[in-house]
Amino acid sequence: MFKNLFPPLKFFQPKKKRNSNTFQEKETIYHSMIEHSVLGMCIIQDNHFRHVNNKWCEIFGYSYEEAVNKIRPFETIHDDYKETVRKNIEKLLSGHTNSLDFEFIAVRKNNETFWIRIYAKVIMYQTKPSVYGIYTDITKQKEKESAMLINEARLHVTLETTQIGIWDWNIEKDTWYASPIYYTMLGYEPITGNSDRKVWLNRIHPDERDLVRKKINLMRTRKEEHYSYEARILHADGSYRWHQVIGHIIDKGKQGEIKRMVGIRKDITAFKKAEEELRKSKRRLRTLLDTVPDLIWLKDPEGFYLQCNQRFEQLNGVPEKQIIGKTDYDFVSKEQADFFRQKDKEATQSGKSLMYETEVTFANGHNEILETIKTPTFENDGTLIGVLGIGRIITEKKKNEQELKKYRENLERLVKERTEELEATIKELYTTNKELIIQKEELLSTVNKLNSTRKQLIQSEKMASLGILSSGIAHEINNPLNFIHGGSIAIEQYFNRKLKGEHTEVAPFLEAINEGIKRASQIVSSLGHYSRSEDLPVIECDIHTIIDNCLIMLQNRLKSKVIITKHYTPKKHVLLGNEGKLHQAILNVIVNAEQAIKDNGTIEIKTDIIDNQFTITIQDSGKGMEQETINKIFDPFFTTKISGEGTGLGLYITYDIIQEHQGKIMYESEINKGTKVIIQLPVNK
Repeated sequence: MFKNLFPPLKFFQPKKKRNSNTFQEKETIYHSMIEHSVLGMCIIQDNHFRHVNNKWCEIFGYSYEEAVNKIRPFETIHDDYKETVRKNIEKLLSGHTNSLDFEFIAVRKNNETFWIRIYAKVIMYQTKPSVYGIYTDITKQKEKESAMLINEARLHVTLETTQIGIWDWNIEKDTWYASPIYYTMLGYEPITGNSDRKVWLNRIHPDERDLVRKKINLMRTRKEEHYSYEARILHADGSYRWHQVIGHIIDKGKQGEIKRMVGIRKDITAFKKAEEELRKSKRRLRTLLDTVPDLIWLKDPEGFYLQCNQRFEQLNGVPEKQIIGKTDYDFVSKEQADFFRQKDKEATQSGKSLMYETEVTFANGHNEILETIKTPTFENDGTLIGVLGIGRIITEKKKNEQELKKYRENLERLVKERTEELEATIKELYTTNKELIIQKEELLSTVNKLNSTRKQLIQSEKMASLGILSSGIAHEINNPLNFIHGGSIAIEQYFNRKLKGEHTEVAPFLEAINEGIKRASQIVSSLGHYSRSEDLPVIECDIHTIIDNCLIMLQNRLKSKVIITKHYTPKKHVLLGNEGKLHQAILNVIVNAEQAIKDNGTIEIKTDIIDNQFTITIQDSGKGMEQETINKIFDPFFTTKISGEGTGLGLYITYDIIQEHQGKIMYESEINKGTKVIIQLPVNK
């Protein structure tokens, strides 16, 4: 777009019949001026920099060699201003204007952006039109302008939003200005001019109008440099509002005459109301303090009285105005005053309330026992105000306490005598009951043993019944299975003999029937393992077959949600045990693992022989358990299932079975990380 847009300076070319030495001197001077100029200069031709001076290089961060004939001018212009610069240069080259002066954001070699102001003009350079540009870095100027605009905006917002009216009275020119809030805070439309002051003076409440005139006259007669007053001013709604007005002289003439004043006005109605409420509150507080029967007083950190109530005045026989500014030394003995002063110091040093009792002699000479609470009081900034004291006469109370003490001592004596009699009787009863307690403990122990035995017998009976039931079911299922198997063989033989052509079509159905018979037989076989009597003798057990039988029994529960992986040891071993009990123990562990898996998961079963111990590891991906739960899982009747879903005897029985086989069962688990069960059984060499 900008090809041939920027074409050496016309005056660089020597004119005909010009003195060569003179021209060279001028050209040398010109070059020296350009290179030492405080302004950046460049010549742009054919969309390239053809010449740049030292200041231009300093501004943009390029060397002369990097800039001239290497970079394009638009590489030094921020994207947001490229279009603006392009249009300006088009105006120059098209002849619409002889020169242009404009600003834009430029880009240095290090990609830093800054503000530039450029004066651009078309010149002839080496017989071709070119743009001659003079650059000035105006970044600091822009920053100052921006800061000034921000400050102006802040001032504008302050004037518009503050609740303080600002006014400016030019007495010399008799002109008046006030911020909008000056008027609107009282519901009026803004007005200007000398008449405005007269209007406002008439709006001041008659009771304060003379005060305001006096304040203004004192200023105008140069007796005061500023004035401040509070007055009620008429609101547009007809009510009067309290306002505070402050004025200052900011300009004086040579003779000291006032030329200009500025000031503020703010609405203090709420403050006045609060002030009045405070006065009322103080009166109420004073009334309350004077009706309290206790003595109340306040002393400063040096011990001088600041305030007291009527009760304090009455007992000391002195009015409050004669008490304020004095110390305890003016009313009581030095010994007692020293005591009071020490208690004041203890309260202020601790920063907490201090309570004590002491006997005090009052003005009429009578003595009273006084219970005193002294509390240090502080300003919001932590400065100590003084010590607040509250004294209550407890003379009668103390007398009652003495009477009560005598009565209590007499009562304690009677109680002691009766207690000694009771202790003798109790001693006899203790001797008699000691034997009964021993008999009771023996009876409880016997009952506990009987209960434990009864529970074990009930559970053994249940398991025995379950084994008999399982054995019966297995026997009953075997009969129809034999019939089905025999029928399947007969059908196959019939087709082979009579309908060989049809055998191919029915073969898949016969295979399905045989597969069903095979799986049913496996389940019946597993039930047979589970139902083997616990009274059977200890025999050699194939633990891997026992595990497989357990998985077959649980196949219906496992197949839809659990992936089983098995890693059996190939090491030779002999394991002696009761096959039925081992089957029951392993089945319980796998059932618990399946129940711990909520939706889908895995159960991994490994076997190995370590240190002459046959180790079975069953790891599930279930919800896991806390350590507190693991500590209780082998307790009888402990279960984490909801009521009706478990008895809490499964792992208790499993633990007994493993112990009976001189083995160990251990649980490792973490919440949301699954559970690992490790069973160790001794290997028979």
